[in-house]
Amino acid sequence: MGGVSLPVPRRVRPIGIFSRYSRSSNYRVAKYSKVGQSELQTGIGFRHQMSIAVSGRVRSVGQSNERYLPAMGSQPLYERVREQIAAQIADGTYAPGARLPSEAIFAERFGINRLTVRRAIEELARAGHVQSRQGSGTYVTEPMVRAVVLCGLTVDPNIGGLTQQLRDLGHKCEHRFLRAKKLESGSGAAAIDLPRCQQWRVDSALNVDGTPWLWSRTWLPTALLDEPIRHWDSSVGAYGLIDVVTVGTTPIWRSLLADFANSEDADILDIRLAFPVLVLDQLDADSTGHPILRQSRRIRMDRITYVLRFADP
Repeated sequence: MGGVSLPVPRRVRPIGIFSRYSRSSNYRVAKYSKVGQSELQTGIGFRHQMSIAVSGRVRSVGQSNERYLPAMGSQPLYERVREQIAAQIADGTYAPGARLPSEAIFAERFGINRLTVRRAIEELARAGHVQSRQGSGTYVTEPMVRAVVLCGLTVDPNIGGLTQQLRDLGHKCEHRFLRAKKLESGSGAAAIDLPRCQQWRVDSALNVDGTPWLWSRTWLPTALLDEPIRHWDSSVGAYGLIDVVTVGTTPIWRSLLADFANSEDADILDIRLAFPVLVLDQLDADSTGHPILRQSRRIRMDRITYVLRFADP
């Protein structure tokens, strides 16, 4: 240890000192300065450590600070690794287009299992920070730029719909039909502000440039049309179903809510649990003013920014 003496706590009898090769993620690590002062830190990933068995419990003395990865409570190990790599991407250590070191190199650097590194990189890929190329490696992607979508605070806004605005920005959009289910009369109708009649519940996803940016759950009366899949148009989505039976709709209300991704969001949008999502709920009426369509959109918050625009005076 370079001639540095290790202070032994009072009232503790040292049993022995031995060398230990470890992959454990939760050792209490004592780091010693040149003058022998100690600073306790909780760390992970020391591949080779000097360990002191004290009263039957093992505490480790790290030989190198390069493999120290700070612990954060009960945060999963892969998440801490993900944050470390993401921070290196953010500070330019790995620039856009650069190839990341292999899983084996990261595992050696952090002193952890390759499977943990793989999970961390998968989460980075889900967030759009990196992209894996078969047989080539993992590369840092260009910084993500959110699409700005206007939402007018008027009954009849002179603003194009979400899909049209994204297309105007140069994106390719496709509404992907997921599933449809009949809900019996009165089954939760009051909760969604629709008449007490049999309803279709239609789930769909909007793919932008081949990646799911949002998914929607839409309710509408079954009396208006037969199987929704028969009338599905991938260019317009759920609103195309309404166009089959009526001429346009009128907004009744809209609401915006910030939320965390649930298991459905994670599965459909290819994001991790608790990823931030924006929830846009809406209720529309037909030409007579009767509620006809209820929709809830769950949107990746890293892809779209909603801007509320007031009507001109």
